[in-house]
Amino acid sequence: MTRTLLALALLSVPLVARAQGPDVRDVRPIVMLLVDSSGSMERRGDCVCTTPTCNECMPTCSGATPQRNRWATVLEALTGTWDGFTCAAEDRRNSGYASQADFRYYIDHILHPGEARRIGGGTFAPTVTQQTDGILDSYADRAKFGLMTFDGVSTLRDRPLLVTQLDFEMPGFLTSSAGALGGFSYGERKPFGFPGCGQAYMLDNGAQSEQAGGTLVSVGSDAEDFTLINTNIQAQLLATRPYGPTPIAGMLEDFEFYLQNHPDVAARTVAGGSGDAFQACRPRYAILLTDGYPNADMRDAPYNCEGAGHGFGCPYDTPATTAARLCEYSGASEECEGYIDGLFVVGFTVEDARAVQELHNIAAAGGTCANPATGECAYLVGSSSGPAQLREALADILDQANPGTTTRTVNAFSGTSPGATAQGQAQFNTGFQIPGEGEPWAGVLERRRFECDASNVPVPQDVEDRDRFQTILNNRPTPRRLLTALPNNRNNVRGYLIGDGAVPASVGGSGSASSGGNGRGGSGGKQCGGGGRTTPADARPAETGVRLTSFAQSNSALDRRLFGTGVTQTQRNDIIDWVHGVGRANRLGDIYHSSPVVVGAPEEDLADESYNEFRRRPEVANRPKVVYVGTNDGIMHAFVAEDITITTGPHAGERYTAGEELWGFVPPAVIPSLNSARTGHVFTVDGTPVVKDIFYNRAPGQSADASAYHTVMVFGLRGGGGAYLALDVTDPLEPEFLWQVAHPEMGATYGIPALGQVLIRDSSNNVREISMVLLPGGAGTDLSSGTCGGVAEPLPDGRMSKPLGCPSRGKGRPPVNAGTLNARENMRCWDTTGRSMYFVDPASGEILSYLDDTVFNAPVTGGVSFFTGDVGTIATRAFVTDADGVIWRVDFSNPDPARWDAEPFHDIFHDLTATEGQPAYFPPILTTDDQGRVVVIQATGEVDNLDQPYYENRVVSITENPEYDTTGALRQVTGILNWEVRLEQGERVTGPLELFAGKVYFASFATSPTTSIDACSYGYSRIWGVEYLLNETSATQPTNIPLGALEDTDAPGTFVRHLPPLENQIVMGVRVTQRPTCSTLQEVSETDPYFGTRTYQQVTNANRGEFFLVAQVSGGGTAATGASVAEFSRQLPAPLSYTRVQGWAGSID
Repeated sequence: MTRTLLALALLSVPLVARAQGPDVRDVRPIVMLLVDSSGSMERRGDCVCTTPTCNECMPTCSGATPQRNRWATVLEALTGTWDGFTCAAEDRRNSGYASQADFRYYIDHILHPGEARRIGGGTFAPTVTQQTDGILDSYADRAKFGLMTFDGVSTLRDRPLLVTQLDFEMPGFLTSSAGALGGFSYGERKPFGFPGCGQAYMLDNGAQSEQAGGTLVSVGSDAEDFTLINTNIQAQLLATRPYGPTPIAGMLEDFEFYLQNHPDVAARTVAGGSGDAFQACRPRYAILLTDGYPNADMRDAPYNCEGAGHGFGCPYDTPATTAARLCEYSGASEECEGYIDGLFVVGFTVEDARAVQELHNIAAAGGTCANPATGECAYLVGSSSGPAQLREALADILDQANPGTTTRTVNAFSGTSPGATAQGQAQFNTGFQIPGEGEPWAGVLERRRFECDASNVPVPQDVEDRDRFQTILNNRPTPRRLLTALPNNRNNVRGYLIGDGAVPASVGGSGSASSGGNGRGGSGGKQCGGGGRTTPADARPAETGVRLTSFAQSNSALDRRLFGTGVTQTQRNDIIDWVHGVGRANRLGDIYHSSPVVVGAPEEDLADESYNEFRRRPEVANRPKVVYVGTNDGIMHAFVAEDITITTGPHAGERYTAGEELWGFVPPAVIPSLNSARTGHVFTVDGTPVVKDIFYNRAPGQSADASAYHTVMVFGLRGGGGAYLALDVTDPLEPEFLWQVAHPEMGATYGIPALGQVLIRDSSNNVREISMVLLPGGAGTDLSSGTCGGVAEPLPDGRMSKPLGCPSRGKGRPPVNAGTLNARENMRCWDTTGRSMYFVDPASGEILSYLDDTVFNAPVTGGVSFFTGDVGTIATRAFVTDADGVIWRVDFSNPDPARWDAEPFHDIFHDLTATEGQPAYFPPILTTDDQGRVVVIQATGEVDNLDQPYYENRVVSITENPEYDTTGALRQVTGILNWEVRLEQGERVTGPLELFAGKVYFASFATSPTTSIDACSYGYSRIWGVEYLLNETSATQPTNIPLGALEDTDAPGTFVRHLPPLENQIVMGVRVTQRPTCSTLQEVSETDPYFGTRTYQQVTNANRGEFFLVAQVSGGGTAATGASVAEFSRQLPAPLSYTRVQGWAGSID
């Protein structure tokens, strides 16, 4: 039978009616991986056995291209591709295996990179790295994964297959059966007998247990960190050694036992007790991945348990029978109504026709048959394409568990630009769809138009094809202009690169001598996990002068090896085609976390003549308005926002249409991930871009210079990797590559960077004004263990105990600010990754300075805000929040970069325990009070795990409080807590804060109440509006709460803090916008006695646009006619006087 991937194009019907549309609670489906770990997995998949031992199918590990066995292919599909695969064989008859369940197994074990050696100790190929492109990486936040592998030992390893029931049930035997000798048996033991024989025998095989040494990893409760569970699954897979038979029948019954008995999946019966509160509505799936025919169930010779006269019958039902019982498929509803919503089957390198048919039968009984007419129900995957085809099959299955349109971003807005054809405003909504059928996730970028009618009233227009930018891209008849930046040495593709668009370094830093770390040493006490380094590794560019170049097949510099080890020239061409959208139903990749940003020509003068001259430059004043947004097919896009004809400057006469993609930039750091992105969802360009007009470098008092200013875009990759990138988009038609900053201490770049201007002393000892970008260190790893803070343990109510944590491992305990009574001494036990910050000159790409893990207690995941952050102003400090909920004050008021430092400013969770702090991903809002003191407003919330019901999140307002000694010198800076909003348990702020007219607006999402037995009534979002400073005493908490700023429509004159909950909806942040001001113009002529007659346009009638609070909504709400993204909208009162709406963290024109 020809190996094929069957029926991917046929799976078009959603499997679970009860999970219609996006799951607004983000209650991730359970997906139990039932992975075949039988001995045949040690063999190659492209080989058919011709001898009893089948030694001819063992992989060859010598030579330049070591062969992968089936197990290595499975591991790469699930856990990630090895960068330079190698292998070695171990004989399991060696005494090094004496204590192991597979001791004396006749098939050698093939070691993969990073695996522990049983013979001689140590680790095999420890330096070979593994990419994060496995299915378990890509879908970590989309499913609650669990793992079962085979227990192939029916009795004990050192006992015969036939053991009497009496012997089996002896206490010592049962203990051994549950341990290594018995293959860590799980579930129920089963009796069987022989015709005419009254003696009962007993066996127990199927799946291993979760006791120490076993491989079962439960899906966990909602209180547990799903990322740790995912990491544990990967660790178990990588440590598993295939051996023994293929007991699929026993595994499916053990899975049934798990569903019936394990507290992680059982229904909750007591309010607040153990069990899954979403049990009645959480989708549950299983994926059986196997390479052979089921056995070890006594059906084959010589046992023939299905024959006549067997008093006990077969110990296990057939796999198809158990699958049918698990599914309980209903012809009326055409869905499973039993324990699971579907059992998928993936046959990997299965040749035997009998085995293939059995796999089809199991899938059909499990309710997942793709083509009932032909009976081709299981996925059949060959080995010719390595892990890619297997990854594609698994991705298609997982995509079916998450149907519908989803939005996880905030809106962007634009007004009318010079040269535009109509008066009005555009609102840009984004999201993504998961089409299934093997198709990549698809992005949605829609434009909503508000145009002035004859009565000068802005009227919302229907969304048409000309507003669906993803459709315009799909229909584009001309080749796309995709760009990238390539180092000369391909090994530097993920490294620190300086572009040819950067200007020479002028102040000293990474471009000359690294300033080194500014750590001040640890806080003393117990230190574990590697904290307290005083000088991190130098951060110097790997290459300079890197140029923008085409991302196209014709570019010979785009070497196939950039895409990964072993990629052929043909595969290289296929990857490039895929990024261009060739062969994809949707050319626009998914827009997951990257909120769009609209940038046009600057329209207002400032008290800075250089800026005013800059904005009048022809290429600036006449540039098109552009939407910048990142997608997870590896591209930062530049789309034209509106129809425009350029009248002057270098592009005079050029015409552009709304929705046209000007170019797309493929960051060098994501190029090695693009091959994996073709066959399963992978995060690549997932960060929100930050775009700002900044001057590069000038002396104080320098005369006006139009060339001093540039428009610079900076963005991180979020889950796509550990790098930040910058482009000069002063001329958006011809961008320039500035730099890619990466560093060994940098984690996944979740934080949003910030651009500002500072004073600095250059290498000639002169103080200059330069621009600077602050780059947060990114995500890190919690190393909590028995020796470092303790491990969380399950409590009777289903929650987890709180470990003691570790002493704060950077600067130490935050200050106890006024309005609070405490600050945490201990926090989570963080590794060094992400506990850093980088001060970068955006013009040159040089790292001026950095702070390391001797400063920061936790990874710096939050966005950054400068004070002041206005264009052309000098900033002296910034604020950022770490992964434990501590706000940091970063001080760069001294022009000497060696004096730049950071101090903990406020512990948001000052009265909670060490491990209850929560991260912030969005920048704080900075403003001032009536005394000119800085006010910091910050919110927390883990937005990647919306179904986590137990943690508390907060929104706080703190006033900066400098304290001076008797000489007038600054002694320290503390804070005064103005108010805090303590959200409901399980509720978190879901997007950026907005400051408008002295009010703070934000959105939150909460799961169902944790005291509920059945939480399937969905969650809810709330829209908040509070005074930024004014407060009142709370009757329910010891700290003050803010005054409400939203007028109650049912009680005019009464103000509330939040609107009624939006049931069954997720709102991911809010924005404030002003609808267009519509006016009537009349041509007027006048005659001047000195200058003669002149004609001009005079406004004869105007209607000022109203202000609105708007948001995108998942799972409910109403979309505009023709649109696919639902919206929330509420009118706000206009300010008392005309105001240009702007905050230092988020702004609106």
